Amino acid sequence: NKFKSLHYVDYRNVAINKNADPIFKSYEILCNAQTYRDFEFLKLTRKTKDGVTGIGIVNESQQILSVAYNSLLYENVLVKTGGNKKGFVKSVKKLSQEALEKLKEAWNKLYANNTENVVILNDGLDFKEASNTSVEMQLNENKKTNATEICKLFNISPNILEGKATEDEYNNFIKIAILPILYAFQTALNKDLLL
Repeated sequence: NKFKSLHYVDYRNVAINKNADPIFKSYEILCNAQTYRDFEFLKLTRKTKDGVTGIGIVNESQQILSVAYNSLLYENVLVKTGGNKKGFVKSVKKLSQEALEKLKEAWNKLYANNTENVVILNDGLDFKEASNTSVEMQLNENKKTNATEICKLFNISPNILEGKATEDEYNNFIKIAILPILYAFQTALNKDLLL
């Protein structure tokens, strides 16, 4: 019962072998083709029902994280294309292959960078918008809302990240975001290190 060392093990190198008994739960930990007993690993889990596996924030909150991620991807495309709207060109008559190639080339230049900012539509061509602008989509407001929702996942006041937190907000952050993790870590240490 004397501890010689403590090592971090990446979760991808660990597998759990649980028994099927719902009352007397037990499990073994498999790592690098070796079997370990439960007390040989410190376990810090979130929302666990069996004491060894938990539910992570990423798995629990996939929707809001996906929305925020996709918003960032969309914003990246807007920056790359100069904020140009997507759309299609309508023609009253069929275009020749040469005219079609020139139109495609001009359109690619327009969306590839910000140096070319006009495409001339002649001979009965008309541009129809197929998407909203970032202003119409209220991207800035959506980013703020998404950031606030992500802060809620971690029990963090947005004011703390913005550097505008009051002393009460800071104290609440310590109480509801930091201390529960420290207590869970302390409990895990007590469970497996104390006799």
